[in-house]
Amino acid sequence: HPARLSIKNGEEDFQKIIATWASANSIYYFPGVMFRSYDGARYKFRNPNYEFMKNAKGLEEKSRFVYLHLKKLGAVTSHFERFPEDHLEFMRHQTNFYTYTHNLHQNYLECYVHKKKALKEYALEYKKNMFQLHEHYKTVLKTTGKRVNMEVVIEFMNQQSLSSQLFVLKKFEDSVNIHKSVSTPPKQSDEVECPGAPLK
Repeated sequence: HPARLSIKNGEEDFQKIIATWASANSIYYFPGVMFRSYDGARYKFRNPNYEFMKNAKGLEEKSRFVYLHLKKLGAVTSHFERFPEDHLEFMRHQTNFYTYTHNLHQNYLECYVHKKKALKEYALEYKKNMFQLHEHYKTVLKTTGKRVNMEVVIEFMNQQSLSSQLFVLKKFEDSVNIHKSVSTPPKQSDEVECPGAPLK
């Protein structure tokens, strides 16, 4: 049975309930909340994070979303109390996200500081963030004498929307997987099946 909530302070309680159960900050495993008025009318508010998980395609996409979603809420550690089996998978996403952030900083320095390559030469998942970082430098950091160091890049990535973080993590992990499949030759002991050949 769903939990029953009551509204005692009108609009204030209403907004708190929406923020908890049906907003971008709501934990993904709650479907949402339904309000029922005294005259019998019902109003349903869906949790957008629940909807994303419901419609996500494949375990990998769901896994990325849950990691980044909980990371934004500061709830990754508490998640392991319920789902300890997710620890290794989340560690992989964390390592990849940190590696992407490090690469973003290095690419920024290479492009805008050392002038080695033009922005258009970088992979899609880096271009937009490199450009936005430089705009942030010109409009904010430069006026205070600061530079785009690793701390600035980390803060920049943590402030990105969940959809933006999902995009870059997916593109980065896809590129890593492609690289592994191309650069890792089969072992000599590996058997290869040929069409029409009898199975051993």
